Amino acid sequence: MHAADGIARAREVLFSAVADAIKHSSLPLNCEIISVLEGSFAVIRSESDARPVALFDALLPHQDVFDEFAIDRTRKVATRLNIPTIITSTLQQSIVLHAQAVASKQCEEQQVLFVGRQINIECVANLEMPSYKVALLRTLKEALLVANQHASGGKIDHPATAQFLVSRLTSAVQYLHWCTGADRTQKANALQIVQQTFVYMMRQERAPEKYSPLVLPTTTTSFQLLLDILNAYSADGSRNQLWCMPVKPLSLKVLATRAPHCASALQSLVRFLYRFDLGRLSADEMNSSLAEFLSVSASWSQLGIPKSSVASLVAAVVAKGLSVGVDGLIESVGGLTRNGNLSEVNVLEIGPTGGTLTQELSKFLPDVTFNVTVASSRPTQNMMVELSELLLRNNSNFHVDYNAHVKRDEPWQLVCFTFNHGADRHLMQFILSKIHFAENGICVFFLPSNFLYHNSFKTIRNSLRTQYEIQWVVTSDLEPLATPDVGMCALIVKKKSDSYSPARFVYLRSSLDRLFEFASGGNAPDASIQKRASNVISYLEAGELGKMNTEAVVKIVPQQLLANSAWDEFVVPHDVLATMMSKIFAATTRLADIATVHSGLRTGATEVFAPTIREIDTEKIESEYWQRALGNSHADNIVITTSTELETISGVPASERRLLLIPPDRSALANTAVLARIESAEHESVHLRPSVKGREPWWSLRVEKPPSIIIPKSQTDRWLVALNAHGAFVTDSCIDVQLHNPECAAAVSVWMNSTVGLFTMKLLRSDEFLADVTVRDAEEFRVPSAEKLREVDLKLHKDFMHRHMMSFEDEVGATNREMVSSTTVSTDRLRLDKFFMETVFGFTPEEQRWMYRFTIEWWNTHTNIRHVAKALCVLLQTEYKVRPLSQWYGPRIEQLPRSAVQHLTLNSTITHAEHRVSMFTSQVAFYSHDKLENVIDYSSAAEAECIALLCNVGMRHIALPSDALLAAELLPELRTFQESLQRGLVVLIAHFPADLHSVLRRAVQEQLTKT
Repeated sequence: MHAADGIARAREVLFSAVADAIKHSSLPLNCEIISVLEGSFAVIRSESDARPVALFDALLPHQDVFDEFAIDRTRKVATRLNIPTIITSTLQQSIVLHAQAVASKQCEEQQVLFVGRQINIECVANLEMPSYKVALLRTLKEALLVANQHASGGKIDHPATAQFLVSRLTSAVQYLHWCTGADRTQKANALQIVQQTFVYMMRQERAPEKYSPLVLPTTTTSFQLLLDILNAYSADGSRNQLWCMPVKPLSLKVLATRAPHCASALQSLVRFLYRFDLGRLSADEMNSSLAEFLSVSASWSQLGIPKSSVASLVAAVVAKGLSVGVDGLIESVGGLTRNGNLSEVNVLEIGPTGGTLTQELSKFLPDVTFNVTVASSRPTQNMMVELSELLLRNNSNFHVDYNAHVKRDEPWQLVCFTFNHGADRHLMQFILSKIHFAENGICVFFLPSNFLYHNSFKTIRNSLRTQYEIQWVVTSDLEPLATPDVGMCALIVKKKSDSYSPARFVYLRSSLDRLFEFASGGNAPDASIQKRASNVISYLEAGELGKMNTEAVVKIVPQQLLANSAWDEFVVPHDVLATMMSKIFAATTRLADIATVHSGLRTGATEVFAPTIREIDTEKIESEYWQRALGNSHADNIVITTSTELETISGVPASERRLLLIPPDRSALANTAVLARIESAEHESVHLRPSVKGREPWWSLRVEKPPSIIIPKSQTDRWLVALNAHGAFVTDSCIDVQLHNPECAAAVSVWMNSTVGLFTMKLLRSDEFLADVTVRDAEEFRVPSAEKLREVDLKLHKDFMHRHMMSFEDEVGATNREMVSSTTVSTDRLRLDKFFMETVFGFTPEEQRWMYRFTIEWWNTHTNIRHVAKALCVLLQTEYKVRPLSQWYGPRIEQLPRSAVQHLTLNSTITHAEHRVSMFTSQVAFYSHDKLENVIDYSSAAEAECIALLCNVGMRHIALPSDALLAAELLPELRTFQESLQRGLVVLIAHFPADLHSVLRRAVQEQLTKT
């Protein structure tokens, strides 16, 4: 504790702050300081009638604001002076208490009227900083407002018991974390200290004969001693089969100046839990408290736990899968139980959910007994599972086997596995291969959404596809499926059978609450959760709802199509990408249309032509060769040789090199340091290098002017395009952009640095080298119209232009597309992105979310062609009425007997076919570019033309009716299909670079010709 932070100083500062808070608020109050036997206090009175409103007490900065002795001392004075409200404050926290409730020793949540936490103020000296003082005054104003309202007879709502308990536990975690200097690595330890203390005291309250009462010495200020004592209790609990306690003692790396604060926080936590009396909580209150603290703990640990609405939806599907009808659910359960079909369910839950799904399932199956085994997939989740397991113990329908050994031969009816870490995929693989499922057994997975497409999960996807039947895959757009938002999807599978139905991929476009309401006809809030979830299941089972549906997109996918390497094509809304592409192409033009784009200067001998400042000084190189006239002054010939020398959009490049611009006349260089440098280079045979040999003379560079904008070719970690405000030159490590209108350079550079600009560039990429930007990429960069660029308020984005550019993942605050959102993006970048997304392109909120998702995905992987092709298919269907063959051609072929269908497999080298009519028969000639590969005779012209048409639209495995009449019936439709497809492709692909045309054409044809 700081020496200047004694009680007298604390009272002086806080009393003064109270007076200032009254002065700067609109409250009609006065403040007077009184000194009585118990100490000094501030009495807050009504300005009009001098009626006492509150008694204010100041404590030391590190003290517990809920300190019982201090509160009781203040209560005595308040009772004597007939003051209805008590305000106690430290520099850390302020509370408002109901004096009569304190006197009658009511439960703590009934005493508390307000709890306010200031910004973390360590000592009185911190108040010299305006931001700290403003935060203190703001909290005191709120406290005074509540006190005045209470003293005037106004009704103050007390916090609910469960809410109050969780808020105090959360506050303890935050305080301990602050004591470490908010060190990221210490966050988990701070959380686990509070968790282990909470769990131990709950266990001690329930089994006092087994666990010793947790007592901390009140006189010590050593946080390390207190922590050692807590760890000793934890070790004792572990020896008494409280296995969730940490195996190793926990430690905190606390800042020296905050050690007293940490000691006070630990003592305060234990005192609060004793005062609170956990035994008085009802089963419902305990469940509510545990569920909420479980959610908060998950948020701090970044362990996604499915939301209750998601768990309800999945539980409804599972209930139906366990032979219980969705409609009339409750009535049907009794009959099934009497028949002995479903009296008990063996459940295995692994991961941080620890019983959440079973809790929801019990609402659908109230007469069923659940034999639940709760296990942890990772040691760090032990405490989470313990909290969840305490929930289960309060349900009489649950027989809980806590963390028991999972028997491989146990017939499980339901297995639920939740994981948030990639390493857990190995455990998932084990479950899929070793766990024994009962007949009709169901497995539910809550997984990271990148499970659907990332290569690291490819093996597991293949295992699922070959061993199990995929029933449901659920993802969400508007709201996360888990708390916290860690990018999670739900997957429901069952054992593979002889006859199995296709998978149902559900992409939720609205919140689940909105979907519940929509499916229930607007009566969802008045209906039970069981009925609401049942309605949603019926709604989603109705079939494919259409790509433009506003509530949910449901795609019915045959199991055989899941053999693809990635499944995200079934949940990515390509209609959204299609609309975004249309808006972008309509509002932008190519950078090559408004600028000259070429590679930077290739000197062939950078070490000669770009000396460092130190070399210039050492060799005394004349300034006229590395400086140039710029208006009325001179400027250095700064030269950029690597991307790392560019740190900001418009700041001075961090380059130590200067470009030497030497005239071709060697005689003019006599007696100069530059000539000596040239001769030294020639002595080392630099002039004989192939890279400089073609330039005559070799020492004279042809440089016209510096670029308007600089694009580094290497963008390995960050995305940065520099406005060349300082007239730097660039070597071939960068791309030189000379704008036709240099006045718009700042606006163009700001646009190119925005995430939206990067998205448009990645949209049109063709190569596999994700980090390298080519001249072609720069030329094809889409740029908004000059009119829109003039609307960019450069002053508003000044800080963004001058600050150091962070890595792209830091800029958007995520490492994968599932975690990125507007809340994670840096504030200044988001402000810029919002302008372009909303003002220039008119993106909807859904399109804005997917803009970020696609951008970060394409930053890490090369998948844009696949997504773009599917988006083009959407445009072809909506604008050119091109129906995929799978919707009309495939079903008609499948209706025919096998003997009535002829098959033809073409070589992959075939590029096109031609229908010919000879004197005796019809033929199809197959070509590989201009080379004739094969000619096949057909008995009818209709057959031959159908084969040629199908070949020319990209089909390589052709199925056609053997009957000439049936082929003739299909011919007009195939002609229309080909004509519409080719006409649409010509228009749509024209927006893309020429080198992408053939790639996109093949990809689109492949999608549309699948049967």
